[in-house]
Amino acid sequence: MTELSPAHDAAVTDRGRLAGSAYNDDRYLAALQSLYRWQTPRYDLPGMVGKQLSAIRRLVVDVGCGNGKFIKRLRQDRPDLSLLGLDIAAGILADVPGPVAVADASRLPLATASADAALALHMLYHVPDIAQTVKELSRVVTGEGPVIVSTNSERDKAELNDLWVRAAGDVLGVARGPSRISLSARFSLEKAPAFLGKEFSRVETIELPGTITVRDPEPVVAHMASYRAWADLDARLLGIAAAPEVPLVRKRLALLRGDPIEEPKSGTPPGRGWQPRADPNPGFGAHWLQTVVSPPAAKCREQRSPRL
Repeated sequence: MTELSPAHDAAVTDRGRLAGSAYNDDRYLAALQSLYRWQTPRYDLPGMVGKQLSAIRRLVVDVGCGNGKFIKRLRQDRPDLSLLGLDIAAGILADVPGPVAVADASRLPLATASADAALALHMLYHVPDIAQTVKELSRVVTGEGPVIVSTNSERDKAELNDLWVRAAGDVLGVARGPSRISLSARFSLEKAPAFLGKEFSRVETIELPGTITVRDPEPVVAHMASYRAWADLDARLLGIAAAPEVPLVRKRLALLRGDPIEEPKSGTPPGRGWQPRADPNPGFGAHWLQTVVSPPAAKCREQRSPRL
């Protein structure tokens, strides 16, 4: 298990950083989500969530709904459901179909047992007190209602961290620099069952392994740029004034493939100077976790499903 520093935890959970920079709109979140377009096999994540909710007929609350990707799909596929989106960042809710509200996940503005199901998708690693937030999810959902949670494995897209480390090394003039900040490490696939098992009697873990293969650097560059809200922390780890810039990451990506590096000319859109070869870029391993927990109880019995 990865050992995390207090500075790391503070940065990943800082409300001002989350609401004011990382998720004040959906630009960075959309970049994180878009990388999975190149994943093999492809998983219809909103569809999988909808299937888990097939028996639900009333209120579903999406805690940390972000740009509303799952709410939008559920409104399309399940118009019979009542949906409520909650997020800590007001800006990212602008294009989410209502009702929506700004709320703290550790103090949900809902009555006990008022929701038939809850979603907490790729967000529990951002809350300061994970255990308290899991209690809140348990509190607001009816006794037999499912809670669907998602996160990443600690092994997720390790190649991207390697790319960052090499780009950081380029800044420092060494072979390898420090790792970038890991957003999901506080609540990873490996740690999730222990957190959830304290409040729920059954935890079913579904691992969705895959490989992301890109032939152009831009999806990777956009993904790296989405970490800009935490660039000051990365810079402090590097001991420099600023973290590696996007062009440096693009250069390093080309070097890893052995491609010729050509600087874009003035006025040329970013990435036009990167000439990919016919063979694909090395793939990035991706692991997405969907955890279904139900019903509330004092003791956990973890059940792992077969790999999909």
